[in-house]
Amino acid sequence: MRRLDTVSAHGWATVFDQESLESTAHDSTAVVRGRILRFLHVLWEPRSYLNALYLLTAFPLGLTYFFILLIGGVVGALFTFVLVGLLILLAALVAAWGFALFERELAIGLLGAKIPPLSLPNAEVVSPWRTLGRHLRQPATWRSMAFLLVKLPFGIFATGLSLALIGPCVVGIVYALATLSDRGPFGIGALIFPGVLAFFGLALSFHILNWVGRAWGRFAADMLGVSEEQRQVWEARRRAEAADRSRRDLIMNVSHELRTPVRPSRLTWTRCSCRAKTGRTARNRTAAFESPPRRPVASPTSSRTS
Repeated sequence: MRRLDTVSAHGWATVFDQESLESTAHDSTAVVRGRILRFLHVLWEPRSYLNALYLLTAFPLGLTYFFILLIGGVVGALFTFVLVGLLILLAALVAAWGFALFERELAIGLLGAKIPPLSLPNAEVVSPWRTLGRHLRQPATWRSMAFLLVKLPFGIFATGLSLALIGPCVVGIVYALATLSDRGPFGIGALIFPGVLAFFGLALSFHILNWVGRAWGRFAADMLGVSEEQRQVWEARRRAEAADRSRRDLIMNVSHELRTPVRPSRLTWTRCSCRAKTGRTARNRTAAFESPPRRPVASPTSSRTS
């Protein structure tokens, strides 16, 4: 009996061990599958292709910014003694500001960066010269110009890295698909190699490019927007102006409400007093007309004389 119990217990332990091994293998398979899916998830993310597009176009845009700003600055500096040089410098400054606005929108749209505005809104109406002076005093103006100049070396690096990573992978995938469509079932070998290897290489390339895009997006947020201190000062000033405006409106409304009931009461009192005076005057005139004329009383001296 004891032997049978020992055999049955051993059998149950073996069954439990097999079930635990199967569950462990299933869990490990699920973990590996999840990691592979997370690794390949960048292939159907739109942000990956937008980042790659931004990095691929970084070099031609950086080259354009560099040459326009360089030529405008040099030519304007050479002809500064005449009015033409000042106009060229002003045009280069306006072009730099427009390029900075374009780069800010490009970084927000393609890289998904959260970039504050280049300048804070100002409700004051000032002359164009004061506006130009305020623009030149802003740190964001010179930071954005530095960003445009740095875009050229970054563009050389980013565009070269994108072509080096994405180019071979795309060629391998296209070659595998072309071989499979040309040879049919005999092209399955080309689908496995270099097709699968190029597929995983493309996913790895997107991971690298996404990391580069996030790093450049943080740099663009620091260079193409106002600083946190300026935003805090502007918010504090805006709240103070709003509070002062609401206080003035409240004082004006209260003073208007206080003045409004006083005027009708004054008019009513004036009208009543005028009516009372008019009525009293009319009664006096009526009494004067209705009363009989008084006869003069003869004095005793006059009677004696007569």
